[in-house]
Amino acid sequence: MTPSKRFREVIHVLRKKRARQVCIEAGHIYVNEEPGESHVSSLKAGGELSRELQVAQISHRRCLFVDDFNPDTNILDLDNYLSLATESGFKPDKVFMESSLQEEAWGLLRELDGQENVRYKGSERYTKKHNVRLINSQSRPTCCLLDAAFYKRRLECFDYAITVLPGDSCHGYKNQQKGVRQILRLLGNRKLPIIVVYYYENGEFTFSIQ
Repeated sequence: MTPSKRFREVIHVLRKKRARQVCIEAGHIYVNEEPGESHVSSLKAGGELSRELQVAQISHRRCLFVDDFNPDTNILDLDNYLSLATESGFKPDKVFMESSLQEEAWGLLRELDGQENVRYKGSERYTKKHNVRLINSQSRPTCCLLDAAFYKRRLECFDYAITVLPGDSCHGYKNQQKGVRQILRLLGNRKLPIIVVYYYENGEFTFSIQ
């Protein structure tokens, strides 16, 4: 299957929605990780998609999202990882650190709380609808809430946000992304210009298109 056929559905949606500026995030990594095959697969998938958008003449930017918020240790050599990303065909135009999203995440929590959409359970916070955890037992924003803030930040500058993630990861990204979408909808975002590309070890892709 040629690359154009692999991403035909994504290109079709972007053209139909007349997306002029698109942000692709690929190669998500935690700072307590050494880059491995899964990261390279993500970067290569992002690079392949970037080339297809270029052929389709859809303007886009590539970004890297680094989780420096949740891990307790940091062993990542970011400069080396950026070099690996470039070698894998996905040279980031921008690097986002997850810790930079804390203020925005707390802002989303206050907005949800003001709408009476938050349920309290000890130090934890959940959405009343869908029961998505927002604040964990350490009184810290969860990945779902931080990622919702990240999508909000990207969609302030871009018409569409595309995220490339492993479909069979132990991190459970499919459920996590579902929770993120539920948070965004509770915040009044009925139409979500978001596409998630899930890649698998066998080289196949599936898409979650809103």
